[in-house]
Amino acid sequence: MNRVTAGLPGLHPQLRQAVEVKEASRAFQEAAFREQLLRNEATFEQDGDSDVTKLTEQMGRPLSADVVIRKLRKLNPHLIFEQAIRYPSLTGIYVPCPKDNGFGQVLVEKRHVCGMPSPPTILPEFSVRHYEWEETMDPDMPRVIGEPAELQPKMVRKFADETRGWRTVILKLVKERLISLAAAEREFEIPAGRSSRYWQALTT
Repeated sequence: MNRVTAGLPGLHPQLRQAVEVKEASRAFQEAAFREQLLRNEATFEQDGDSDVTKLTEQMGRPLSADVVIRKLRKLNPHLIFEQAIRYPSLTGIYVPCPKDNGFGQVLVEKRHVCGMPSPPTILPEFSVRHYEWEETMDPDMPRVIGEPAELQPKMVRKFADETRGWRTVILKLVKERLISLAAAEREFEIPAGRSSRYWQALTT
């Protein structure tokens, strides 16, 4: 902290303290914004040579939602698929969840696992990440020591929504141990598709 005002020996102690507080505040803001910017950019990193924000590059081998559901039921007959009442374009995937009600009776409830587009929607093979532009503060904007600690604005991409691909649905079910990765790769013929850095990272 003392290094901030070391080159300003004539500063009044109270002013020196105020400058150092502002610089500390700015340093904290910079660290927070840099972390947020890194997270944002990581969301949109290319998958090999493919731009994850472009449907044309993420389409791969599209499948209808009916086909995806049929294949998943083959991998686990206990999976439950229910079209959302309020959002009929979405279908929830559930699993039975038996619970003791405390009176010697076992009630079978449902646990939500993930969602997917409803039939007859066509799912791309890989999820497409949509973004919107958002104004945030630029931690790399040059500044002069002693000036106000406010950062300057810049426009950055922020995750807005996702067009879910069928590989993403598979990965979520594999992570929950509701289907076998090896069986899913056979049923969906994963080796026949293009190489995916994300798929490799999440399955090895």
